[in-house]
Amino acid sequence: MGICFNCGGFFTFNPERVPSIRVRRDGSGNLVRDLKATKEPICRSCVERANPIRIARGLQPIEILDGAYDPEPDSDFDLEGDE
Repeated sequence: MGICFNCGGFFTFNPERVPSIRVRRDGSGNLVRDLKATKEPICRSCVERANPIRIARGLQPIEILDGAYDPEPDSDFDLEGDE
């Protein structure tokens, strides 16, 4: 479980498969693309909102891999509420 770098929402994800971006916030809080920055996870809702914009700009849509939003394989987080 983690926080979407774009919207700040909590979501589960597999860090090996989740879409991510390499950005950082500058001194004013603005996002700046930085290929040396740590990869930051992006939630499904943000990817789905970004893809039409990307396509309109002539960019490829962000691919969501199977299992990207499943809990980490070794996670103890239980979505079903079972113990």
